[in-house]
Amino acid sequence: LPSIPRVVWLHGHDVLWSWEVNARSGWEAAEKRVALIPRQIVQRPALRRFLDESDRVVCVSMWLRDACKRQDAVVIHNPIDAERFSPSADPWPGDYAGVTVKQLNNRHGGVDIAVDAFREELMPRLMVLGKGRLAESLWRRARGAHVWFRHEHVPNEQLPSVFHGAMFYVAPSRFETQGVAMCEAMACGLPVVGFATGGIPEFVTEKEGILVHKRDAWSLADAVMSLCHDRRRFLRMA
Repeated sequence: LPSIPRVVWLHGHDVLWSWEVNARSGWEAAEKRVALIPRQIVQRPALRRFLDESDRVVCVSMWLRDACKRQDAVVIHNPIDAERFSPSADPWPGDYAGVTVKQLNNRHGGVDIAVDAFREELMPRLMVLGKGRLAESLWRRARGAHVWFRHEHVPNEQLPSVFHGAMFYVAPSRFETQGVAMCEAMACGLPVVGFATGGIPEFVTEKEGILVHKRDAWSLADAVMSLCHDRRRFLRMA
């Protein structure tokens, strides 16, 4: 049989393995890390061979291209429907101030950091939209914080109305290849406040948002407050 070229599209999960786990105690963390050993010593080398043997690799960001160690990979960003996701007439709404859209299945999304950041007394409100196995623990963590959760799936065509009810998008991820929801929020006119991690800096410059390099709640809170207290700066970004 003739050889059939193989093209691999990497969206992110394939190279975002890490030793970070969500645990309530040191013993639980150690147990979960032991369970990750087969993935680290078997699956990762297998994936490496698979990529090396593939004819072409497509990545959604330059950061992902570097992470997968295929410098000949083609970078094609995830597209955004600019007709569906467009700015609203009022860039300074009176509903909730911040919004983030995340799958709540792991710590990669950094929702726990965002919850801690919005615990400060003078912080605005943050809406977290997403479902996952960590939803209950994050909800408990958010007690006393200016955070509320919508544990539901919102169809893509309804997301613009969610973004139009917010002032800015929070991108607190520990790991992120592109951030499709973030880019859709930007298309709706929302400035981004988040961490300069993964591929995020490829899409967010100082013209569109505020990115901090130190991934902690205090730094994120300071960035949010600096944006909310400077209306001219906010409107320029929006």
